[in-house]
Amino acid sequence: MATGVATIPHVRRSILNDIVVERGPTDVLGPYFLHVELETRRRGVALEFCTPEQLLAANVDNRESWLPLVPMFDPKFGLIRSDNAFCVLGRNTKGEVVTANAILRYDWDATDFVDEATSLRLFYADPEKMRQPGEECIITTSRARCIRGSAAFSGAAWVRHDYRRRGLSELLPRFIKAYAAARWQLDVIFGMMAESVERRGLARPFGYEQIDWEAQWRNSIVGTLRLAILWTDVAYLGEDLRAVLARAAAEVDSRVLERNT
Repeated sequence: MATGVATIPHVRRSILNDIVVERGPTDVLGPYFLHVELETRRRGVALEFCTPEQLLAANVDNRESWLPLVPMFDPKFGLIRSDNAFCVLGRNTKGEVVTANAILRYDWDATDFVDEATSLRLFYADPEKMRQPGEECIITTSRARCIRGSAAFSGAAWVRHDYRRRGLSELLPRFIKAYAAARWQLDVIFGMMAESVERRGLARPFGYEQIDWEAQWRNSIVGTLRLAILWTDVAYLGEDLRAVLARAAAEVDSRVLERNT
């Protein structure tokens, strides 16, 4: 837990002013969004929604610590648009972008994750024209076929190196999923996580219930990767957010007790 309260310029608009809750576990979404707003500002970060083009610009400006966006989050590959995605940046008190997250919705009523990934339609609007030389994605689990229907892919998660170890990697991936559930009627929320990241135990802190192996993404724009496949439904997301708020309340109660004993 970060200590102290950082000062965010008052001219920076609160992201709460731009949040609309239309569906999902409404009893917990409002309190959770307020919790994230307060906790990110305590860490010196103010959140804002942005366009896919602004997300890409932030990625290019921070390439020394942020790999190129995977194709589905890069507008030039034809999938991400403002009407099928939400992107969130976090800025410090100097106005510098220090965090990013995004989520993209797919309509897979007649298909599923395995077919979309292996055909590379998961990544590109036109795989035959846009794929890298020799690029392929091999899925070795059939369980991932349950990722279908209205499915949202959560990714583009980045925290600048000097803002890591502040708990932002637990707050922000959950936040983007929660807002997707607040705006879209979703069957499943999913992601893909590099083996090196999964070994650090981040699947649960990112808010996923299920994990399975594996996706072998070969010769991609970010190289060849072995990836875990992660997913959750909206019901589990609601339970997870309630647990987060309960832990936060317990921490506040503990600090109050310490100050008064």
